Amino acid sequence: MSDSKTLTIGQALDIVLDTLSKLDEKSQRLLITTAVSSLGLTAPPSNGISSGQGESTAAAAPTSMAPAKDIRTLKDEKTPKSAVQMACLVAYYLGEVVPLPERKATIKAEDIEKYFKQAQFPLPKNLSQTLIDAKGSGYFESTGRGEYKLNAVGHNLVTHKMTRSTG
Repeated sequence: MSDSKTLTIGQALDIVLDTLSKLDEKSQRLLITTAVSSLGLTAPPSNGISSGQGESTAAAAPTSMAPAKDIRTLKDEKTPKSAVQMACLVAYYLGEVVPLPERKATIKAEDIEKYFKQAQFPLPKNLSQTLIDAKGSGYFESTGRGEYKLNAVGHNLVTHKMTRSTG
């Protein structure tokens, strides 16, 4: 598949389901478990779905594969060093981690306030300026009307450069 074409979630789900439907149940479970592990995700709760064989819940419905993690836990794992880094983490959280119905592609000052408080991260003096600074640092793109979208640089900051403090 070419990197130049971005799939929608529906298209990706169709591909995953088509692929899984061609495998037996044991292979389906192995594939899902391996994919979850390879992506560094945690298996979601079973939501009452049971195979009756006492196996891992990783084979729950593919649409529930998002990790069940709150913003405070993610902040503790990633240890942002500044309000700009925390803003990137909030955008990543809202775009990638929260359950699908709650996901959003952009963030604004109100999101900064809400999620900084939930994560118990110190609020900056000027919420909007934090987003402007994050854009100026190359982590966001403006989408207009005080809304910003995490770009590839911001995504890479969160996923590859922000790690748990070891000291």
